This record gives sequence, structure tokens and C-alpha cells, in this order.
Amino acid sequence: MSSFGAAREEELLLEVLELSLSEEVRAQDLVYIVARVAANKLGLDLFWKFLQKNWSKFVTRVGDTALLARVVSGLSNYASHEKAAEIEEFFKTRKTANINRTVDQVLESIRSNADWLKRDLESIRKYLSSF
Repeated sequence: MSSFGAAREEELLLEVLELSLSEEVRAQDLVYIVARVAANKLGLDLFWKFLQKNWSKFVTRVGDTALLARVVSGLSNYASHEKAAEIEEFFKTRKTANINRTVDQVLESIRSNADWLKRDLESIRKYLSSF
């Protein structure tokens, strides 16, 4: 199922996200689909927008459980302070008991990724261009 999220076309990725919330996919399996879409360079922003738009559907589908936390953890693939602030704002009114810690971890990861890129991006570019 996670291979669905490797699609290279936004339209297909959106279809995959819609499929993840359908009754055709067991609730415990939807995590694999959305995690793969979130790990896809083309899919991360699509996933974030989809999650915002369909938040109540995710909560209804998987409940306030570890599965919901795993869905949210897909956002940790971001690497900008602006995106961290946007995500933090969204979850201020949507945190549930079982995802509070995950949201905090996701925000920490995003900010850490952003700091790492700021610090090391130029040296990484230099290194990779030597090949």
C-alpha cells in the first residue's frame, strides 16, 4: 500500500490520499499510505493541505489513538520555521490527548531540520557538486 504514495503525479497522489480515508482501506493501514505520500517530495504539501481539510475525517476514522499520531508525524518531513509556525497554529485548537506529544515532536523535528539546512546546506551542495 505504501507504494501508492510513490506516485510522481500530484493528481494521483490526491487520489491516493482520498483512497486512504475510504472504507476500502482499513483504518490501521491508512497510516502507511499517508506516511508515504508525506515522504514524497511532491506529496508533502498535498498531504498537509489534505490533512487540514480532512482533519475531522481522520479523527473520526482512526480516533484519538496512536494511529492519529502516526498520521501527524508525516509532517516532520518539513524543514522551515515558517511551516513549523503554520503547523503549530493549526494544532493549537486541534490537539487531542494522544497526539499532544507527537505534535511537539513534529515541531521540534521541523525546526531542527530547518536549522540543520541553514547551517549545512552550502557545504552539502559543495560536497555533492564534487561528484
